[in-house]
Amino acid sequence: MTKEQFAARLKQACASVISAEQELTEIDSKFGDADHGLTMTKIAKAISDAVDQSDGGIQAMLDDAATAVMSLNGGSAVPLWNTWLDGMQEAAPEGEEIDVPGLQAVFAQALEELNDMSGAKVGDKTMMDALIPASEAVASYSGADEAGLFAAAAQAAGRDPDEITLCAATKVQTDDTIRAAIAAGITVCGENRVQELTAHLAADAYRGAQVHFIGHLQTNKVRQIADKVTMIQSLDSLPLAREIEKQCAKLGKKMDCLVEVNIGSELTKSGVSPEALPEFLEEVSSVGGICVRGLMSIPPVCENDLERERYFSSLYKLFVDIGQKKIDNISMDFLSMGMSDDYLLAIKHGSSLVRIGTALFGRRAYAGHQ
Repeated sequence: MTKEQFAARLKQACASVISAEQELTEIDSKFGDADHGLTMTKIAKAISDAVDQSDGGIQAMLDDAATAVMSLNGGSAVPLWNTWLDGMQEAAPEGEEIDVPGLQAVFAQALEELNDMSGAKVGDKTMMDALIPASEAVASYSGADEAGLFAAAAQAAGRDPDEITLCAATKVQTDDTIRAAIAAGITVCGENRVQELTAHLAADAYRGAQVHFIGHLQTNKVRQIADKVTMIQSLDSLPLAREIEKQCAKLGKKMDCLVEVNIGSELTKSGVSPEALPEFLEEVSSVGGICVRGLMSIPPVCENDLERERYFSSLYKLFVDIGQKKIDNISMDFLSMGMSDDYLLAIKHGSSLVRIGTALFGRRAYAGHQ
């Protein structure tokens, strides 16, 4: 990518911000002092003008843009965007060309600088909610086309809430509790135990919702659920895949499955290790009766959010990489990660399917349940 092409991308982004001034103002009027649209327009115009006037290489152009932004009066948004641009120019090449690895380095450095400054957390409704997933999409991109990299970043940053499926984890819940959840709008229920799943189905408790099996599944239990669930989120071995194929052949159906990844390589957990995942997917791709639709994982117990985020980020990178390989019968439509205590972090890192139990139903009462 030449300096001119890079400049065109920056100006295109600035034009998009300027065109959204009214929408930004309306949003900010609900949560702030209704000045964000005007501030962002001033910042975008300053960047665009600096890009036009800069006569140096890519690094000099970004430095000129940062200086132009810092000269504005615009509350907290000005130093934040100045910091972002400063981080970009630190990693940018001095010359007039930049390739995909160069763009990845620019995004990574800018995010690091902004993280150090802002302190914003997931769910704070700041620009970090868009910049972090965008930067992770850039870091995960394995193509050689710069246009594809920008498209991946834009898609990740502009996530729609409708892209996130909430799976209600109904372990040990009563029939009436499940019915109430569905009446309130739940469309997917996930069950860990075959016995509870069949009992709830016998009571017609899941009426109006899809049912996913989300727990560890033994091969000898597949026949009990093959006709009852729309997805198995815990495919973790070739024998299990072949048993699912066998039982689904009797029913004349194909089963949607997610491959469970043991992202922490824990000896006490089931799942395919990250290192073994590519070979496993190649083997499973030839098994009839199943359609692999994505990945599922539960990270190890962590002491802090930073540790959790590392696992989520690693799984997202696997998810993106596999999707780009375009393996027959393997599609990456769903990334299932995140539960009641960490689903916001998981969504920030690309999750499209979260399994929520406690946050919906309260702490589980194991004694005396149905």
